[in-house]
Amino acid sequence: MQEFALRGLTADGRAEDFDSFWWFEPFGLDQQEVSDLLPEALNKAQQVVLSTAIERRASHLLDPAEPEGILFVWPTRNSGLTLLVERREGQWAMTSCWPFLTSGSEHDAEIEQIVLAPDRLQAMIEARIGGELGLTYHDYEFAAHRGLYVRGVDHRLVLAGIAHTFGMADTTPVKLSPDAPSFSALSRDGEAVGEDGMITISTTGMAAIFHRPDIAPNAYELRGPVLQVRKTLNEILDQPVWLVRVTVARIGDENDVDVNLDLAVTAAMLGGRPLPEKGDDVEAVIRLQGSIWHPAINVSGSDAAYPSAGHMS
Repeated sequence: MQEFALRGLTADGRAEDFDSFWWFEPFGLDQQEVSDLLPEALNKAQQVVLSTAIERRASHLLDPAEPEGILFVWPTRNSGLTLLVERREGQWAMTSCWPFLTSGSEHDAEIEQIVLAPDRLQAMIEARIGGELGLTYHDYEFAAHRGLYVRGVDHRLVLAGIAHTFGMADTTPVKLSPDAPSFSALSRDGEAVGEDGMITISTTGMAAIFHRPDIAPNAYELRGPVLQVRKTLNEILDQPVWLVRVTVARIGDENDVDVNLDLAVTAAMLGGRPLPEKGDDVEAVIRLQGSIWHPAINVSGSDAAYPSAGHMS
C-alpha cells in the first residue's frame, strides 16, 4: 500500500512568509500593477499538471483531507505569472499569485521538511544539497506536484534565485594583524607575513551563501564568481532577464565540489549598470524558487512503494 504524500514531512508556516506581492519588486511591479494583469492572465492561463510518465508514476495519493487547488501559468509554461485557484465552500477563488521561471541550475537533493502555508497549497521546501548544504526554496508548482513529496524520497531540483539586489562584490583583500585570533594558525600553515607584519587574505573568487530568515524563509545573501551569463529567451512580466550562474558554496571533505546557482537578474535590478562577465565576483540578495525536475532519483523498482518505477535510478 502506498504511503500518502506529505506525511511525516510537513510543518505549519506563517501566512506572512507567503505574502507574495513583494516578490514582484525585481520586475518593477507594485500591487496595483499586478492586479491589473490578472483579468488577462486568468482568461489565457494554462493549467499546470503532471506532464511526464515519470512524474505520474512517482506521484502518491494525497490524504483526502488535503485542500483542493489548481495552478495556472501565464503567459507561457516556462515563465511569467503563477496563479493559485482554491476551492472554498464549493466555489473556486483565486487566492494568490507569484512570478516564476522554470530555468535554473540542477541539484540532487534530500527533502528534509515541507513548511506549509495556512492554505496548505503553498510551501517552502527545506532541502539538503550534496548531503551538506541546506537550502529552503519556494516550490512554485507545489499545489500541482504535492504528490511527489514523499518521506525518504530524493529529487533532482531546478533552482533559481530571483535577485532583489545585485551588484559587483568588493574584492579588497583582508589584512590580519598579529593580535587577530586566526593569525597564529595561518602563520603555522605557511601563510606569508608581509613586511608590515600583517597577513593578507585574498577575497577574489570567494564563495559564500547566508540564510536571511529575517527577510523570508527562502531569502539568501550570497557572493561568488560568475561562471556564465545568458539572457532568457523571453522577457518575464515585460522585464528583460539574464541568468547569471554563480558559485555560491564549496562543499565536500576538501571543499572541492562547487555548488552553483542561477540568479535571475532583471533589467530593473541592473538599473542601467553593465552585466558582469565570467570571472567577476558578484553579490546579491535573492529569493530562492524552484521545482522538482526529475522525481524519485533514489528509488528503484525494488522499492515496494514504487512498483511501476523500475526504469528510474
